[in-house]
Amino acid sequence: MTINELVQTPERPSPLVELKFEIDPDGHAAAYLPTRWCVNAVGLLPRLREREFKKPHLLICVRHVQQLDRYGETFTDFTNTAFYVVPLEQELQYVTFNRSGTNQVLAAIVDVTNGKIARALHHWERNPDKAPRDLFSHEGRLTMNYAYDRSSRQDMYLMETGTLETVSVDAAMFAKPRAAWRTKLVSTFFRSKPRDECHFRKREWFVVWPALVVLSVPVFVLKAIVALVAAFLGFYFVDYKSVFQPLKLFPTEPIENVEANRYRHKKPESANTWSGEFQNRFIGWMVINPPVLLVPAAITFGIFNIPEHHGTKPGKVNAMGWWQTLLTVDAWILGIVLAATVVMLVLSGCIVAYDRLTGSPSRAAQREAREREAELREQEKLFQQLQDMSCSTASSNVAVAALPKEKQTPKLRFAQTKGKVCKPFEH
Repeated sequence: MTINELVQTPERPSPLVELKFEIDPDGHAAAYLPTRWCVNAVGLLPRLREREFKKPHLLICVRHVQQLDRYGETFTDFTNTAFYVVPLEQELQYVTFNRSGTNQVLAAIVDVTNGKIARALHHWERNPDKAPRDLFSHEGRLTMNYAYDRSSRQDMYLMETGTLETVSVDAAMFAKPRAAWRTKLVSTFFRSKPRDECHFRKREWFVVWPALVVLSVPVFVLKAIVALVAAFLGFYFVDYKSVFQPLKLFPTEPIENVEANRYRHKKPESANTWSGEFQNRFIGWMVINPPVLLVPAAITFGIFNIPEHHGTKPGKVNAMGWWQTLLTVDAWILGIVLAATVVMLVLSGCIVAYDRLTGSPSRAAQREAREREAELREQEKLFQQLQDMSCSTASSNVAVAALPKEKQTPKLRFAQTKGKVCKPFEH
């Protein structure tokens, strides 16, 4: 099945949420694309009431589509590249593409009142590659076959919308790669790749260069010490050049590729005497962190050598007396914390017992009724906002200025400005 056939399936019903984009005359979309949506109010609002969604959010999934040939057969492969979870009434969100070619934008509605689902979605936003590949089918249907909460079904929190849009992103829409040395410098401090030019500049200007200024001299001294100690212990292939390379910021750089050698003047037949890398890391840590080793040793020695006060002459301070003082203070602090905890538990129990004896259940019922009324008011307000977002009356303009005044938030204005000065990188 081709990509066009996936998109133009005749059996697809009208979606509950429709997405709107701004496409250039050549049929290409920007890599940082403002995405606006409207809702089919007639079909969506009754379903939200029936399902009792308290905090409906729109789950937007961006996936890259490509045709692969393997073993003489052609098939379509989908890769999730981005996730966004935004309030359904927000009406507009900037979506980032990080791969050129054909991309699909899908949507579903999720109720984030469930904590496990909210945490999972937040994890997907930060790590799109960790999301299940079969979250959506090839035709764009929601096909989750497992639940986040074992005590309930996943369809209690997720709603199919039938939303699937295909856009083409040209390679010219992405930012040009930075110089190799700048990219290597930034990747030294961060494992993840920068999302766009603004993200790259923020890392470079506010983290990398200040860190180099502060760490250059201490790191140089530490690398020199590690190299000298490795040479004294008889290690072969010590990387002395790394001592004078400012972009190598780990103190163990001189012995990263050194061969293990237990003997001073004899080159070993095997480089795996102790499993080389573990030995290199261990020796570098031993050389750099002697104070860290002294602290547990001193504490152990002090605990087992606590002096007795009996017979101590006035005016004389025993060499280990401060250890006893420290342990005494710690014991007092621990005792005070435990006593305060017990007192708080007792008071809480007394308050609960008093409420139950004085007819508290009626007050609790009144409080629950007030909370329920507040929830209903919020729900009606939300439904009114969704009614105003009906596809039959909503505007198709994707600019932030075209939104109602109350929805032109500083976050969306910032995203609009960012789209003018920063382009995403293609990964």
